[in-house]
Amino acid sequence: MITQSKLKEILDYDIDTGVFTWKVSASSSVSVGSIAGAIDNKGYRRIGLNRTYKRAHRLAWFYVYGEWPKSQIDHINRNRDDNMLSNLRAANDQQNCRNRSPKINKFGVIGLSWCKRSKRFFARITIDRKTEYLGYFSDMFEAICARKSAENKYFNF
Repeated sequence: MITQSKLKEILDYDIDTGVFTWKVSASSSVSVGSIAGAIDNKGYRRIGLNRTYKRAHRLAWFYVYGEWPKSQIDHINRNRDDNMLSNLRAANDQQNCRNRSPKINKFGVIGLSWCKRSKRFFARITIDRKTEYLGYFSDMFEAICARKSAENKYFNF
């Protein structure tokens, strides 16, 4: 396990850009000042240290705060390679999942459906694996407002 002081000897981290650069030449293929790591198949930047790979957002947290994150580190803007400190926040599993990119339906809003029988829009939200029904709306804008209001009530952290 690497210490914070050892990490700071090896890498430099810019909190404004979220970029790690090498302070030392770690191998023949790495030069001082070059950007550390590479993007993995899930879109995260991984950096190799002591024969193990660490995700850059977790390294950034450790670099700044001196402790490994207890749970998840959430990318506020959902860009997994944007490791600016202002874009990172500690989150539990639920909070991190709530900030994922939604699967957008044909209306462009998650939690919104069209009910053929009543010919109205239907809004719902799922909290802690339980679906809360927000109602039927004749106007799509009202249904969207109900959904966004519920998101602000339950998902804001």
